[in-house]
Parts: sequence; C-alpha cells; structure tokens
Amino acid sequence: MELFSQGIITNQRFYYENGKEIYDGEPEFSGIASPAELDILLKPTFNHLDKDVAQYFVSLGIGLSKPFWTIICFDSELDIAGHIVTSRIDGKISFAQYADITNPKPNGFIPKVGIICFETKDALQNAVDSSFLFQMFWTELKVTDDNDCTFLFVKSEEINQPFLKKLIEENHSLWEKYQKYTQMMAKIRYRDGL
Repeated sequence: MELFSQGIITNQRFYYENGKEIYDGEPEFSGIASPAELDILLKPTFNHLDKDVAQYFVSLGIGLSKPFWTIICFDSELDIAGHIVTSRIDGKISFAQYADITNPKPNGFIPKVGIICFETKDALQNAVDSSFLFQMFWTELKVTDDNDCTFLFVKSEEINQPFLKKLIEENHSLWEKYQKYTQMMAKIRYRDGL
C-alpha cells in the first residue's frame, strides 16, 4: 500500500484596493488534484477505460464543500459494493467505480468499487469493528491527522485473498440486503412525511 498527500484545488478570491492585492476570505474548495505518482499507478487501468486519471479526480471533487479526509484507490475495480454499504456506519463513507455507468442501468446492476472515500477520520474509525477491510485501512491511516487529505493506493493482491474471495461471493446478496433496507426506509420516510 502506498500513501500520498492529496492535492486540493481552491478558488482563491482576491480584490484590489488602490492597486494593492488584498486577500478576501477563506479559499473555497473546488476540486481534488491527484498526485502524479498516483496518476502513474492508475494509468494502466484508466488507459483501458480511455479516461484521464487527473480529470477523474478533479470531477470527483466538484460540488463538495470540503475535500475527503482519505480516498482509497484500488488498482482495479472490485466487486465489493455490497460489503461497503452493509459495513459502513454512517453516510460519510462513499465509493465509486472508475468506468462510466451505462444509462439506463442494466437490470440487477451492482456498481463496482474503484475508490472508497472517507469524509472524516471518525467515519473510518467508527466502521473498523464492522469490517476486516476497514481494519486494514485503519492500520495504514490511523497515524494521519484528522485534517490530512490523503490517497491510499491498494493493489488487490494486498488484500487477504480468502477474505476478498468471500466478499466477492457475498457481493450480490449483501447488495440486495442493502437495497431492501433503503426501500423500507424510503417507505417509512414517505409515510412519515419526511
């Protein structure tokens, strides 16, 4: 596993007063710049998808009010979405695949996992007991600061292979369990007028 500092893109606002540049407020977060070393590691995967690594991460940050605390990047997309959604404790852990999703989505579509994004350090720490995978990440990331912005690059062969095989085998049933739960919660919110 390799840990990299995350680049942050900001929109810095300045104004001029009598020819003097004066800083106006805090810079606003406006995107994520992936480190060059990570771009090189992910290039084979992204070349296969005919996509640009740097552009993928810049677009990932659009619309966020602040950067992620950490982004886990796998060397390939994995069939572990069911495990992620049933192991996270709150909504501060998200994931995405590298490939574009076809529209409309095929019946029975289950996304793949290329990256896992943690909004805060607490989000990962709170989920450690629910997942061996999250425990593995925590071992690498617990020494980072709450305000650090990092990338962790993980090769799929670095994950315990019997465990990864089990996650892949359980992916469909765990995803269905998650879908049923979200449908039930939507009905409850609708019923309660939320």
